[in-house]
Amino acid sequence: MKLGLISLTGLLAIGMVFTASAQQPEEGWSNLGGWKFEVRPNANDEKEIWIIPEANPAGAKKMTSTPGWGNMRMHISPDDKLIVLEDGGGSLGIDLRVFRAGASPTEYVEDENLKLADIVEAWAVKKAGAPDGSILGHRYVHAHGWSADGKKLLISISGREGELSIPGWFAIYDFATGALSFDLGELNR
Repeated sequence: MKLGLISLTGLLAIGMVFTASAQQPEEGWSNLGGWKFEVRPNANDEKEIWIIPEANPAGAKKMTSTPGWGNMRMHISPDDKLIVLEDGGGSLGIDLRVFRAGASPTEYVEDENLKLADIVEAWAVKKAGAPDGSILGHRYVHAHGWSADGKKLLISISGREGELSIPGWFAIYDFATGALSFDLGELNR
């Protein structure tokens, strides 16, 4: 029975890795409806993310540009108030950028003061017992899912630098308080 459980666990873990690494579709709808996003190439071999109102497609607004190196995913909160853009790839690592709803339903502004991946990295490096100021040269931070109210996000981090290795740890970031939590049940409350 133990062997069966271990095999099943291994298969689930492999399935989760393949699911998590899938490329974001080039377009998708907001959770509450009313707008969609579209990923468009630009002249600099980058990608642009556009927010397009359903009622007036001509009123599309560019949200941001991004390198879009193959690991880009948009995570829209259930209430459409936050968008977390996961992007990066290869040896450059993966990062998270946070966009907050603006004045109009299709306006999202990057919160350049909230360095979500840096916050999670600092916690992981400290937990691993590395010296102060240590960083991961190869950092992979992923968003996995929102709480029902859209205020908390499940995040994982893995990475390495020299002897320092983070194998893949999970934390919950609370956008209301700015705190990290490790009680996964908080996502279900």
